[in-house]
Amino acid sequence: MKSIKSQKTIAASVEEVFAFVADLKNSAKRIPSISGMRILTRGKVKVGTKFRQTRSIFGTKQTQDMEIVEFDPPLGYAARAETLGCELLARIELKPVGEKTRVRAEVRVTANGLAARLAAGMVLKGAKVAMKEDLEAMKAALETG
Repeated sequence: MKSIKSQKTIAASVEEVFAFVADLKNSAKRIPSISGMRILTRGKVKVGTKFRQTRSIFGTKQTQDMEIVEFDPPLGYAARAETLGCELLARIELKPVGEKTRVRAEVRVTANGLAARLAAGMVLKGAKVAMKEDLEAMKAALETG
C-alpha cells in the first residue's frame, strides 16, 4: 500500500467546509478539474452512497465509480474506488483550528497483482495532482464566497 497526503488551512468553519466537500452533486461546478458528477444512489449522502466522477488528469478525462465508505459529519468522509487493478481510498479529515479549518487529504492505493503494482505509481501521481487542485479550489471558493 502506498499513500500521499496533503493539507490546507481554510478560513471557514468546519461545518462550512464539510458542507462544501459533502455536496457531491455540485462538485463539478465548484472544482475545476471535475467535469462531471452523477450520484448513483438516492437520498442524502451517507455511507453507501455511490457516485460516478469524471475529471481531467494529465489532460485526459478519467471516470471512476466511487462509494462513500466512511461518513462522519462534520469531521470528514472517505470514498473508495477501483482503477487499473488498484483499490483507491480517498479520505478528507477536517479539524477546527480557531475559526479556521485544517483540511487533511489522503489517498491510499493498494495494488492487487503485478500489473496493478506497476499502475499504482501512475494512479498516485494523478491523485497527487488532483488533490492539490481540489484543495486550492476549495480554499478559493470558501474564502471568497
